Amino acid sequence: MPTEGAGRPLFEAALSHYRAGRLGDSEARCIRILEVTPLHAGALDLLGIVCALTDRVPIAAELISRAVALSPGDPGFHNNLGNVLTSLDRLDEAIASFGRSLALRADDAETHNNLGTVLRQAGRTDEARHAYERALALDPGRAEAHSNYGNLLADLGRLTDAASSHQRALSIRPDYAVAHNNLGYAWKRLGRYEDAAASFERAIALQPSYADAVNNLAETLKERGDAALALAHYRRALALEPARAGVRSNMLLALNGIAEVDAETLFAEHCRWDAMHGQGKPTPPVRPTRPEGPLRIGYVSSDFRRHSVAYFIEPLLEAHDRTRFFVVCYSGVRTEDDVTRRLRAHADLWRPIAGLGDAEVIERVRADGVDILVDLAGHTMGNRLGVFAGRAAPVQITYLGYPNTSGLKAIDWRITDPIADAPGADVFYTERLMRLDRGFLCYRPPSDAPAPAPPPGPDRPVTFVSCNNLAKMGQQTIQTWARLLKALPDSRLLLKAKALGCAGTCERVAEKFVREGVARDRLEMTGWTEAGAHLGI
Repeated sequence: MPTEGAGRPLFEAALSHYRAGRLGDSEARCIRILEVTPLHAGALDLLGIVCALTDRVPIAAELISRAVALSPGDPGFHNNLGNVLTSLDRLDEAIASFGRSLALRADDAETHNNLGTVLRQAGRTDEARHAYERALALDPGRAEAHSNYGNLLADLGRLTDAASSHQRALSIRPDYAVAHNNLGYAWKRLGRYEDAAASFERAIALQPSYADAVNNLAETLKERGDAALALAHYRRALALEPARAGVRSNMLLALNGIAEVDAETLFAEHCRWDAMHGQGKPTPPVRPTRPEGPLRIGYVSSDFRRHSVAYFIEPLLEAHDRTRFFVVCYSGVRTEDDVTRRLRAHADLWRPIAGLGDAEVIERVRADGVDILVDLAGHTMGNRLGVFAGRAAPVQITYLGYPNTSGLKAIDWRITDPIADAPGADVFYTERLMRLDRGFLCYRPPSDAPAPAPPPGPDRPVTFVSCNNLAKMGQQTIQTWARLLKALPDSRLLLKAKALGCAGTCERVAEKFVREGVARDRLEMTGWTEAGAHLGI
């Protein structure tokens, strides 16, 4: 890192303060250097790093870009610029910066690791894997690379391998809070909820301000049936990082499962999402006349894959009258499967958007000339509500994937029916409700679904079945089930949920029923299964 002669002692002091974590002192010394030597590349770069660490990322990008222009042969400057551009979601520029750094210093493990991170964000999975593997070949003791590689393996569905990578990172750095958080995420996806909660709690103990770990702990509690307990953790995560739209969406989804939350409060919380993250974004130019031809309808989802949403959206995509409608699917799926490929065949145009920022997706939707844009996610995982908040299309609709209002003023309509949203519910929606008389859902079972079985004989006890995320099973629901089971003393209840693949979660649920007077042996619990097996229970 060049130090430009006369400013060397002051620059060394700035570096020393930076390494000691005294960012304010480091910033003050960099500013003093630049007042005397405005073209001091090292001071520009270091000041940029300090700005990035203190939430002034756009300023950081400008400062480090100036350092790069002054000293284009310094690989560290290019690497630092790549990190800042990654934070700004300028992914293609970040990839180019890391590439320039590696052209100057090909054997730098840190830069290969950073490149892997931005390639993963951009959805370039194979390239990201090569970058992480190169980083680990150069430096097998780099804990960050092991954990980042674990995240990529999780993206690919290799969850056991992902957990092993995070554990390797922790064998190198036991106090690495990020790796504890990442390990918890792998455990949660594997259905090991008790282990997941322990990992998130360890990450928070090491780093109390770690909002991502606090949110993940809340998600774990929600999924194992403790949505009310999760609520305090969501609020803590938002207190730490109020700008996290995804955390607020997670909290809204949890609130839907808490019976004690009244409709007025729930509506107000959804409107708060819009106030915090939605309003004030750009609006599209008004089209003076609509072009001739079929109406262009765009569907936005990260669930165009083996997911419950696919069983409802596929019949609709297939049945569109192509003489009247041109169908565009904006897919946030990162790892495609056979269902993705089948859905792709039903679209006139398929646009992958995983790794793209909201502004890029808005630009793409407008360029595609979409007349009506349909959200299929609401506040569920992988949603792109930021695209809708930016008014990407003249008419915007929410449908199918969420049981409540989006809260966004920029979404015009919600497609529903008189059962899901009874007359009078309109006051709790920011959208206008389009109620379809014959139901708003069209379900197609999977091709491997078993044939319907005959009903049980009169000598066989009645078995009630509920296949639902435990987040929906609050105390009021348990009390209702318990009254029904007690009214039919020979009946049984079969519960199926991913979280019930965890023995500890099963016991927690069983205890709630026992407290309501239902014996443990009247409950059967099972974890996640493929859809065909699910219907054969």
